[in-house]
Amino acid sequence: MAYQFGFYNFLFPDELQDPYISLNCMGIEQRSNTSYYYDNRERNIDSYLFQYTLKGEGVYESQGKRFSIKPGQGFFIHIPDDEKYYMPDDNENHPWEFIFLLLSGEAVSKYYELITKKAGKILELPLHNSAVQTLFDLYNQTQSGRMFHPFLASELAYRFLCRLCQSVIHNEADYSSRTQAAIKIMETQYASIQGIERIAGLLDISPNHLTREFTRETGVPPIKYLTNIRLQQAAALLLETALPIHQIAVSCGFSCGNYFTKIFHKHMNVTPQEYRREWK
Repeated sequence: MAYQFGFYNFLFPDELQDPYISLNCMGIEQRSNTSYYYDNRERNIDSYLFQYTLKGEGVYESQGKRFSIKPGQGFFIHIPDDEKYYMPDDNENHPWEFIFLLLSGEAVSKYYELITKKAGKILELPLHNSAVQTLFDLYNQTQSGRMFHPFLASELAYRFLCRLCQSVIHNEADYSSRTQAAIKIMETQYASIQGIERIAGLLDISPNHLTREFTRETGVPPIKYLTNIRLQQAAALLLETALPIHQIAVSCGFSCGNYFTKIFHKHMNVTPQEYRREWK
């Protein structure tokens, strides 16, 4: 996935006193030396940090225990607390790249308690996870200058928390073997699979049975899950290649360029052409 590095602070006017959710700052950064070091015992900012590794790895330390945070992993922590996170060694060839979000507010604390009680502070999330993609959406809107109003910022921050909570409650490790098999089929055959009927056939169950079981366990209908995978793959190709729209559409499992454009706009609020022009 293509992305641009950046750091953004949010200093909104006090339109609401003590908002339930407040977006403080976020960014995508690359760190390659030991000057990147935070000891949360010394930071009195009463906030909640979610940080997700994109490339390389860094260290999260809690009560003296060290954990490597690798791609597909993130941590969700309260500041201040007896924790640290840092780049352990100077390494220009293998820097730590990550996306992060700093939040505050009463509502955040409730979601934080629910999420960490269920899954702990270190979370395993694939890049196509809806919470991670919401985080990228928030970052992209910020980077483009559209995050100009505190209510919009709070709305997207709240959406991120809801999807993170949903991801944790519906942990893939807790899925039945059949649901995990369905996900594997979608992730590996999204370009060629012909609808939910084909997936159900490979699993030797009816489409209705698959839809009920999959939705109950993941919280998302299988057709929507498949569409999200296709859209994320298409978004990456829009930024990383010069392929024409219709070719990207077909290579990601959409029937044609026009249908792909319609679905992409519905989910992303921009056309594929606009997305490529704005972010490439």
